[in-house]
Amino acid sequence: MFSSRRPERHSADSWRHFLIGSADGFHDAQGDEELLRQRQQYLSESEDLIMDFSNPDCILSAFIKSAPKTGSSQKETKHMLDLEAIELIKQLKARYFRAIDTCNLELLRGMLTSDIKLAFKSPAYEFHLEGIDKALDFYKTSFTKTRLAMHNGHTPEIEVKGDEATALWYLNYVFINLEEKTHMHGGAIYEDRYFKRDGRWWIAETGYKTLLETVEPLSEQLQITSKPIN
Repeated sequence: MFSSRRPERHSADSWRHFLIGSADGFHDAQGDEELLRQRQQYLSESEDLIMDFSNPDCILSAFIKSAPKTGSSQKETKHMLDLEAIELIKQLKARYFRAIDTCNLELLRGMLTSDIKLAFKSPAYEFHLEGIDKALDFYKTSFTKTRLAMHNGHTPEIEVKGDEATALWYLNYVFINLEEKTHMHGGAIYEDRYFKRDGRWWIAETGYKTLLETVEPLSEQLQITSKPIN
């Protein structure tokens, strides 16, 4: 639980403990209306800070906007902005995996740059494409009612430099081809590049090289009871 004691006015330490400390105990304090009222009153007195404490996600942006902008706090602010960018990129990549598995072309169009570059390499195939139209055609023909896939990305290593970022993702995937009657399992390393434009992060380059891949005939005993594309 965070403390309801009001910290001293706007020192770097007080802001750090007050705002970040409130994130640690937010859910425990939801039932204490008086405590939340006091916290809202305190924050409403700070300049240029508009905050809805019914949403714990606003705590990060509150710290960024309201922490003092001198000395070490400038480095802290940059660090917090980088953390925010990393979280947004994680969500972007999660939507990407969902979009390709379900072949949601509109969702993909809203996250890939117009000059997107794709590069996928395995012992069984290799693709290099550039441009949004070619990319969408590739996804449209790769993931269908008879070509079923499941992609899971893990352990991202994301580096942010202003409005650009790069990332490595560990990929695990399953691909079932009902036309060729094959069942593929694999692991790969994704390498991505991102741009921030008009306040949003976009995927500018994406692709992987496989680490481990196995292909076997599709078992006659295998029953597919659900498909990502119907």
